[in-house]
Amino acid sequence: MIKDTEQKLDCAKFCATQYIVPFLEVVVSHPNEVSDSETHITDIDVLGVSINKFGHIERYLFDCKTQAKLSPINRALWAAGAARFTDAARSFVVLKKDAPESHRLAASSVNVHLHSEDSFRRYATSLDINFLRKFTYLEVLDGWSKLQETQQKYPKLEALARVSSGSFLLEPSAARALRRLVGVLSKVRGELDPSKPDHRQVFLSTLSVFILLMAACIQDLKDLFDFKLPKEDFERIVRYYIWEGKENYELRRKLRHAFEVAKGSEENVEFDLPGWEKFLHLTRIYLEAPHSVPYLALPAKELAFREVMKHESDYDTGIKIRLTNNGRGRQFLFAAASYLVSACQLPGDFSKQLEKTVNDLL
Repeated sequence: MIKDTEQKLDCAKFCATQYIVPFLEVVVSHPNEVSDSETHITDIDVLGVSINKFGHIERYLFDCKTQAKLSPINRALWAAGAARFTDAARSFVVLKKDAPESHRLAASSVNVHLHSEDSFRRYATSLDINFLRKFTYLEVLDGWSKLQETQQKYPKLEALARVSSGSFLLEPSAARALRRLVGVLSKVRGELDPSKPDHRQVFLSTLSVFILLMAACIQDLKDLFDFKLPKEDFERIVRYYIWEGKENYELRRKLRHAFEVAKGSEENVEFDLPGWEKFLHLTRIYLEAPHSVPYLALPAKELAFREVMKHESDYDTGIKIRLTNNGRGRQFLFAAASYLVSACQLPGDFSKQLEKTVNDLL
């Protein structure tokens, strides 16, 4: 059950109007776990993620409380600490009623916006008048509830549900998070059925996260890339980047080789990201228009929620606008889905259904 529902949906809608991808109830863990089992440190009511103009992942934290167990300034101080721990750009605390002026001023000094429900809506409207209109499938509870229900209904998809919930976007390294995402999706390939709308929602939500991670990686790689590069040099740069350096790659490759030898295999085993050639192609075409990539993550998530909700013309129009505003939108979205389906050996109908949905919308 999602608590403080109205506030969280307002925050999700605010994010969407700013081209920030929202995630609800995100579990926070330490990136370097030292316990035998994963420890949950806290959770974030709403996490917003975008790629800034410098190509870095930018996070926004929203803390929503209808019941005042702590004073407004204590909520703000908690939000400031959570933002620092997760390397978030700024935080918002949304309360039922207005906080004292001194609390709001103090919160501002630690980069926290302290709002009541009404003042947050006024703030959101001042940034984009679309906040007052029906704007996105992400502003409706049904889609979020369905995502939670899917996680409970299919225990074997729990790890993938965590990916689509946004927790991987708290990982300091986009390259490492991308590798983990592909690994998790590959492990559950036998559990995913493209004929089920809730499975399509999980796949497309994961696709949205993948696009955000790819966008961050592409922004790093574009400073190293030259279209005159020989294929061998391009492949080397991408390989070492994805594995976070030559030494790290070589160590993992040798460990993999030793493992295969121990099993009795004499073959020289290739060690690369699954679907390597297709990943290189995806990277290459994204480098042709790197600033177009981040804007696809939001419509990808909207399409995910559309799979399990009653279709609304206003929301569909919004998706169409956000895809057509991007000259490479359809091509880049289909290419990302095609890579994940191929690399993770998923049923091809996942990408075919996406292409049909988008083509019908446009």
